[in-house]
Amino acid sequence: MTWTSERLLRELPLFEGLELDEPAVEAVDLAGAEELWRQGQPGDALYVVETGSLSVVGRLPGSGETPLATLGPGDVFGELALLDSGVRTATIRAREPTRLLRLGRADFQALVLRRDESARVLRRRLIGLACSRLRERHRALAATLPGTPGSQRPSRRDIVPAPDRVYLHRLPFFRDYGDKELDELFRSVSFERVSPGALLVGEGERPRALFVTTNGAVEEVIRRDNGAIRVALAGPGRAFGYAAVIAGGMATASAAARERSIVAVFELDELDNDAFAAAIGRDVVHSLRQAERPQARLAAGHGIARQRETREPGSKTEPGSAQ
Repeated sequence: MTWTSERLLRELPLFEGLELDEPAVEAVDLAGAEELWRQGQPGDALYVVETGSLSVVGRLPGSGETPLATLGPGDVFGELALLDSGVRTATIRAREPTRLLRLGRADFQALVLRRDESARVLRRRLIGLACSRLRERHRALAATLPGTPGSQRPSRRDIVPAPDRVYLHRLPFFRDYGDKELDELFRSVSFERVSPGALLVGEGERPRALFVTTNGAVEEVIRRDNGAIRVALAGPGRAFGYAAVIAGGMATASAAARERSIVAVFELDELDNDAFAAAIGRDVVHSLRQAERPQARLAAGHGIARQRETREPGSKTEPGSAQ
């Protein structure tokens, strides 16, 4: 790794100011139009663009693609698949000769799984980055709906006893909690019963807490005057409403109980808890994957409509579009 590459990596907001051992970063060079990976392949590394630019494209039904984003110098990508050991959710292709810095899975996990303050800060930054991307995805979906957000109504909640420890351990969110973490959980977290349709987070409002469903199901929905898009379903052991709290700002989707449910209500400083941070890291990637489904459906519908327009007699191709 060159001095220039090391400086670039350490000056990124993700790593800036952290006391970290020199990471084993390698350079990757791509020719113009060369693919780095294809959608559906397993995630193996985090990347930083040093020079050049990349296109991020999503796969449509059949053989089509839709552009999602463009990446340039200093942009970080590829970390989401490492947070949950999942697969790549889009194809990455060089737009021109491009140089990347690559941090492999083992070295990435060595940085974020250590039990020191630098690793905790890095995990919080990664979660914040993922939450920002989730909010951007929500805003892109909201832009496809005409009208304004519907009015919000307050909902009554009843405090209930905490669930049994054995039951909580069966839920995905609490699988990393040991006895000590559960003791702290029961001291600092309240559990509330909500009725079907009860609103817990209102779009455009600042959430009062972080939530995890323990029984029932909570839907996250973007609503406008003439339509709605469901972006996530938080069943037992899934978190919701956290993106605005962690990334800052107002909620980009409403969250309401789909059925009679019980939710855990967390204080806003829980990210200092390692088990909680690990669970939120998994859940934000899960939410991003859920939000991709309506985005892909909308892109597919737009592509089909464009194809029909160009096939109709007398139709014209828009300036600048592919011939």
